[in-house]
Amino acid sequence: MDQPLRLHDLFAARLAQSQLADVPPPAKASSAWRRTYQVMTLTLKSSMATTGNVALVRRPAADGFVLELEYRKTAVPGFHNVLKATIRCQADRLGTPRSWQFESTTIAIPDGPPDPATRWEQTAERQGEGYRLTEGGRERRLAMKGEGTINWALLAVLGSLPPDPGPPIACTVLDDFDEVKPGLELRARGVREVLVGGKEEAKEQEIQLEKGRVFRPTTAWTGGWPGQVPRFDLTGPGIVSRAYYTDQAGRVLFMAGGTEALALLTDEALPEGR
Repeated sequence: MDQPLRLHDLFAARLAQSQLADVPPPAKASSAWRRTYQVMTLTLKSSMATTGNVALVRRPAADGFVLELEYRKTAVPGFHNVLKATIRCQADRLGTPRSWQFESTTIAIPDGPPDPATRWEQTAERQGEGYRLTEGGRERRLAMKGEGTINWALLAVLGSLPPDPGPPIACTVLDDFDEVKPGLELRARGVREVLVGGKEEAKEQEIQLEKGRVFRPTTAWTGGWPGQVPRFDLTGPGIVSRAYYTDQAGRVLFMAGGTEALALLTDEALPEGR
């Protein structure tokens, strides 16, 4: 019997087999949801180690949607960098941000007090072809021409884009809020039918012989759920190419770029009341 194509068999996901074992099937369809992701980093042993997590909440708004973000990643042993943000996005195909506010700090693991010396706060408002940023009571301007978005908003909008290969979307991406990356291309790469989740388990295969039987150690794949999985690539100057795998429920299941990756861990539908 042929082995089904599994999500971690795809090139960009190959090193994340253990983290992809428990990717959940879609929750009840809702425009409001809470999803968590494992943050992974490539190790010297050519595997992905879990180094943090992302919690992302999407809620509909009259002029688009609001994202609430909490990102935690190990900074040095015993400490986490923590980023908490609220992003208000337009109702366009890339979720262009109208405004955002965030606070970044470093804390002792798991929930120690933040170090005041590491605190960084920023607010931003869209103004013409760019944003007005405020930090520490000072203002500065951030230019962004043409169609664009913020890297975190891609986790909320990619699943609604057409998955069939075609002309790329030329765009600017605000990486981590104020790192402007112009001249990028977002391209759909088509859809693959794969088995999402599950794990390999050791078993014994019984072999009948003329005078008895023997048992041979073998492995078999158990669990998982079949899905149609589109892929989108983000490429261009100033970034390491990123591959995003989504599903037909509109969720980003997995993202890989350079030494960093995200894998969907939980998915919860929320009440849609605004």
